Amino acid sequence: MKVLPLLLLLALPALVQAQFTFKTNNGAIAITGYTGSGGVVTIPSTIGCLPVTSIGNRAFFATHVINVLIPDSVTEIGRDAFSHCGSLTNVTLGNSVANIGEGAFSRCPRLESVCCRGNAPSLEGHSVFKGSPATIYYLNGATGWKPILGGRPTVLWNPPVPFSYSIGDDAITITDYTGPSGDVTIPYSINFLPVIRVDERAFWYRNNITSVAFPDSLNSIGDMAFIGCTSLTNILIPYSVTNIGNAAFAGDSSLTGIMVDGENAWYSSVDGVLYTRNKKMLVEFPAGKMGSYVIPNGVIVIGESAFSDCNRLTNIAIAASVTSIEDAAFAGCNGFTNITFPNGVTNIGNGAFSGCLSLISVTFGTNVAYIGSWAFASCSSLNGVQIPNKVVDIGMHAFDSCLSLTEVTIPSSVTSIEDETFFGCAALTNVMIPGSVTSIGRFAFANCTNLPAITIPNSVNTILYGAFLNCSGLSSITIPGSVSSIVGDTFDGCVNLTNVTILSGVTRLGDYMFAGCTSLVNVTLPNSLIWIENYVFDGCSHLTNIVIPEGVTTIMQFAFANCTSLTSINLPNSATEIAAEAFMNCSSVTNITLPDNITTIRDATFSGCSSLASIVIPASVTSIGDYVFTYCTKLTGIYFSGNAPGAGAEPFYLDPVIAYYLPGTTGWDSTFAGVPTALWLPAMQTSDGSFGVQTNQFGFNIIWASGQTVVVDACTNLSNPDWQPVQTNSLTTGTAYFSDPQWTNYPNRFYRLRSP
Repeated sequence: MKVLPLLLLLALPALVQAQFTFKTNNGAIAITGYTGSGGVVTIPSTIGCLPVTSIGNRAFFATHVINVLIPDSVTEIGRDAFSHCGSLTNVTLGNSVANIGEGAFSRCPRLESVCCRGNAPSLEGHSVFKGSPATIYYLNGATGWKPILGGRPTVLWNPPVPFSYSIGDDAITITDYTGPSGDVTIPYSINFLPVIRVDERAFWYRNNITSVAFPDSLNSIGDMAFIGCTSLTNILIPYSVTNIGNAAFAGDSSLTGIMVDGENAWYSSVDGVLYTRNKKMLVEFPAGKMGSYVIPNGVIVIGESAFSDCNRLTNIAIAASVTSIEDAAFAGCNGFTNITFPNGVTNIGNGAFSGCLSLISVTFGTNVAYIGSWAFASCSSLNGVQIPNKVVDIGMHAFDSCLSLTEVTIPSSVTSIEDETFFGCAALTNVMIPGSVTSIGRFAFANCTNLPAITIPNSVNTILYGAFLNCSGLSSITIPGSVSSIVGDTFDGCVNLTNVTILSGVTRLGDYMFAGCTSLVNVTLPNSLIWIENYVFDGCSHLTNIVIPEGVTTIMQFAFANCTSLTSINLPNSATEIAAEAFMNCSSVTNITLPDNITTIRDATFSGCSSLASIVIPASVTSIGDYVFTYCTKLTGIYFSGNAPGAGAEPFYLDPVIAYYLPGTTGWDSTFAGVPTALWLPAMQTSDGSFGVQTNQFGFNIIWASGQTVVVDACTNLSNPDWQPVQTNSLTTGTAYFSDPQWTNYPNRFYRLRSP
């Protein structure tokens, strides 16, 4: 197969910018002439957003073109289109060329190869290739090909290539390397199209390749294209490359130099280090270089991932001219212990020093204004940090997992502590939030397990999800009234937190806010509070008492579940919604007061309240859900103030309870929801401290439903009673105290209770 002339022709050192004349016909472009200087010519697939579909008669007649690439959009080549092109050596036909006119490639004495990317075209006449010595090459899978076309021999072009690739804009992008270990040569062309790009991650972690030769057709190397190629020892960037992506050669631990062709107009190399042509940006430092490095003066920007994973670098000196350190610039550099920023540096990008495991100290310049997300994340040896006064933004995760960080000073220029800024700083014992801060982000201090105390200033109005999650060293916290809403999990897992004060202004407690705070004893809730979300105090097993202020309207699921030391629950009259399981497994509760305007008791709300002996259900309740009082094993009396409500499945499962109802109410039968019923009558309390002589008067407490009226009658002889009314009592809170000032006037005095 005659392939050598083809490859030599495709390897010409430069492309020539062609100029064309054309006409428009039915929304398509026909090339009518060429006015360029010749050489290598790529005919565009579109002009002015219209497709180029044909090359007209004599369009390139007798021009000095050498190598011509005809795009896939072209379907027709006119008569004598390239006739008498004495310098023409190679033509590549797009995959849509269907017709070639008479004499189109005649009298081209140097034409050695015609590379066809589609099916065999139709020829007008017998002189298409007259006087031209071309061999015609076609691709595997194309149809209509015979041994001869227009008098010239045809040859199947089917060389194997160890690459996966994509085709776009009449060019090839390498997407994956599938070949053997050792040296790799990327060809100038594949299937008659030039290779112009190595895609992102195309060779990543191919640790078996030792060298790569790039073709002069290449103009772009994608992000992380050769990352982790640990056996790669040398690189030469050809003159044609105009773009090298971020971290293109990161982690190539055997790579000691990145060289650049001297004619490249975009990049340069100094001692094996890759720079832009003007040396204003350091683009990439070879990961195999060892020892110290001084960034030369004149460099302004340290590029993204420029030193990423350069683990053999033991010391770095940053030039005074540097103003910006871009994202991930030194990520994973485990060799150096100290870094000093010159005063000119204003920007430290995202992840700039993340994973620098040996970094102990950082000295910031006075003009740093921005510390990006993940900037020092996982710098596990970093200790104290003094953030300069000009910093206005510290990004998310900036000091995430700095396990040795003990102290942080945040300047008053900072207004926001972003998500996970200090996440996992397990050694952090001292941090001061300045009065300039207005928001604390998600997980900002989560897992700071040795942080003993923190003061939230009055400037803060937003505390986001999990801000202090698992801060097991915290013992007390005061939340200022400037915080109108607190999102969930804020103090979840703070197992040593004992005291919480929430000042007036806070209206909402978020999901899981204090869940799992097993040492929490005292909580002060503000009168401004309206909403208590799901699981807020779930598992606060030492919480013995809490006052839910008037104004709270909603208590969501599991809000106080598993508060096993809580003895009393007094719900305010403002509460209109108490969600399912809200007080589940509050096993020490003996008293529950429900508001008079609640209409529904949700599923399992008081399930597992095993110390509860009795409860009064307001007349407003019209529905009781499933399993509401299951496993309330001491519940003997449930007292209904109104008509019989609807009931769900087994609300009193395993309870020894009787359902009591008031005279005059409706809907009652001998049983209710599977338990017996009985008439609820007023009762004298004879076992409490009120019974007997009090300040020279005999008296006792009367209990019944709230709002009821009870008349106390008295007589002196039960054998022949003459009951006389002594006192009428209104039970505004379900109890009233009766006293008889005349009791000493009778040798015997008997009392009874009745409705008026």
